[in-house]
Amino acid sequence: MCTLAEDIREFMKKWDLTPENDSCLNFTQEQQLQIDLDNPLCLDIIPYLKLNGTTMQASHSCSVVFNPCLPDEINNEPEAKWVLKHYELDTSYGWMIFRAAFLWPDKRRPAIKSLSLTIEQQPFRMPGPHFKIHSPGDQFAFSHPVSETKYTLTVQKLEQQTLSQNRMDSDRWLYPTHFTTMSYTLSPEPDNDISIHDCADNDKPLEVAPATDSFSPEVQTDLACIDIIGGADEPTIILCGNNNQANLHVAYSALHFKPVSDDIEWRIEFNIIRFSKKTFLLI
Repeated sequence: MCTLAEDIREFMKKWDLTPENDSCLNFTQEQQLQIDLDNPLCLDIIPYLKLNGTTMQASHSCSVVFNPCLPDEINNEPEAKWVLKHYELDTSYGWMIFRAAFLWPDKRRPAIKSLSLTIEQQPFRMPGPHFKIHSPGDQFAFSHPVSETKYTLTVQKLEQQTLSQNRMDSDRWLYPTHFTTMSYTLSPEPDNDISIHDCADNDKPLEVAPATDSFSPEVQTDLACIDIIGGADEPTIILCGNNNQANLHVAYSALHFKPVSDDIEWRIEFNIIRFSKKTFLLI
């Protein structure tokens, strides 16, 4: 994927991205989602290769990103420079280069009569409206930003729960264990592209015993720390899912050391795909 350097500069300027300000720790959950949407070098794809009418099994893949707008003292990955040199690509542009390997359908390589490649974009998470609810029966109305379908969320149950510290399996760290579950329905029922998340972050774990291994990792935050310039992965957040009752969904709040007495501020997120999948006939 080729990107104009000017688009990258505008993106970095919008979010004030510098070598000193290139960590997810400097941005809220919602800002990180919007950064992923804005980042011209961020594109998650799934490739499908069809040989002689049969879809081949994917083996492994890798990707590198080249950002021409990084300062001179900040180097791109050496692998990215090697790839650009190998394919004789223009270094004045930004590049996201993806490589995938596929297994032959049989032990012996068949004669290639036809070959096609299909590229499908993985969904992006788009932040939506915030809302607070107080008790079962409360409702919140909202619209999908792409389809414009109007939905109504109805709360069925709110319950405070506690995880056992024994499940954390750590003598060094004390983890928060209190959280709230919200059971709810959506009308009409969506196609698994809407989820509910707590706007608050998890409480940070507390160190209660010294490290016995000098190589033990340090816990700095409840989120996965990633660099943003040059392509970003999704941050790790509390998940939501469905329970066994038809059309009843469950959202989980952030983890805290003490039960939350105030109404939780929730955020709706939409899984969107901005590009339709495309098929290229190679042979």
